[in-house]
Amino acid sequence: VIAETYITALKYSPCGTRLLVGLVNGSVISYDSSQEKLKPLKIIHCKNSGGKFNNGRKVNGIEFLDKIFAMVT
Repeated sequence: VIAETYITALKYSPCGTRLLVGLVNGSVISYDSSQEKLKPLKIIHCKNSGGKFNNGRKVNGIEFLDKIFAMVT
């Protein structure tokens, strides 16, 4: 895991080939879990461009809508 902060949400995709990890700073890291070792694919920063929450907010939950799309709260 390349995260150096607290993990607040974790969800495997329905097919089991992707893992999404939500962090306390508002970032979501996508991993390929099809092999024995997790391989990081992409980091998504869920932050406002300005205002009160421009540093990001804690990810509370992750739900997959299908094999590809996920909703982050």
